Amino acid sequence: MSIQQTLSTLPVKGDRLFLQIPALPSQVGNARHAVVDFLRFQGWLQADTDAVALAVGEAGSNAVCYGRHDNSAAIVSIACTLLSPMCLQIEVRNKGTEFRPNLEDLCSLPDNDATHGRGFALMQFLMDDMQVFQEGPETVVRLTKSRTM
Repeated sequence: MSIQQTLSTLPVKGDRLFLQIPALPSQVGNARHAVVDFLRFQGWLQADTDAVALAVGEAGSNAVCYGRHDNSAAIVSIACTLLSPMCLQIEVRNKGTEFRPNLEDLCSLPDNDATHGRGFALMQFLMDDMQVFQEGPETVVRLTKSRTM
């Protein structure tokens, strides 16, 4: 299947891709692949799409893990917007418990033996900007990435 055929089945409106997925770990990969297809169609380079894919996967996994709280109907929203041909903004939203992180703490790496706690550091390293905030009942992770030439 070509990227154009794949995108024809996605909710793409010009410079924007909007996805709502069930808050299930198995769905994060599908969203990540949709974002990659969107960026490839826009002509983004492999290195940039790889970085975005990893960051979206981390943000999506966190949203599923911490936003579900035994609610089988929980939804994670992922919006990708080209702010310009050279700049992408991604917002990953979930309705979980209030989350007001200290980004300095979140973005520091844990001990080598730790099994969790590297996602925010990865996202911060891969993206040009990362913000995590509460907007009403939603936790929002906003990632911004500039395209390389």
